[in-house]
Amino acid sequence: FQVTTGPASRQRSGCLLLPVYSGGTLPPATAEADRAADGAIRAVVKGGDFRGDAGETLLLPKVAGLACPRVILVGLGDPNRFDRRAFRKALRAGYAALARGSATEAASFLGTEVPRGTDACRRARVAGEARIEPSHRFTELKGKPAPDGAVRPNSLAPPTR
Repeated sequence: FQVTTGPASRQRSGCLLLPVYSGGTLPPATAEADRAADGAIRAVVKGGDFRGDAGETLLLPKVAGLACPRVILVGLGDPNRFDRRAFRKALRAGYAALARGSATEAASFLGTEVPRGTDACRRARVAGEARIEPSHRFTELKGKPAPDGAVRPNSLAPPTR
């Protein structure tokens, strides 16, 4: 992983992973990207296409105003109940959605929200584990190797609080 800084809207990567709380609450990184996209993200949430439930994902291709060609919205669930379990669920879902797509790199802003009861070490460990799980393929007993669907270099944005 690389650590990235700067606004989400200016990240140049194959995909941008942005957090959204249930009820349509946009965390600061997502709100900044939404402002750059002239409210496109908030419109999707308000339109009912995305609720922000923990682990829910939605791919938005070609969002005008953002440097990335695609955005994956990742639900964090209720902001008052956002803990390590909800964080892990969101990370797994976000990276699984990423692995299903064609992006070869990503910038994740999921780590900008700090779950209750965690420290930086635990958050980094959970992020690393969640990143590897969707791309792991057990091929020892198969006749020929499966294609490598792993998404390569990733950057993580640290919490700003």
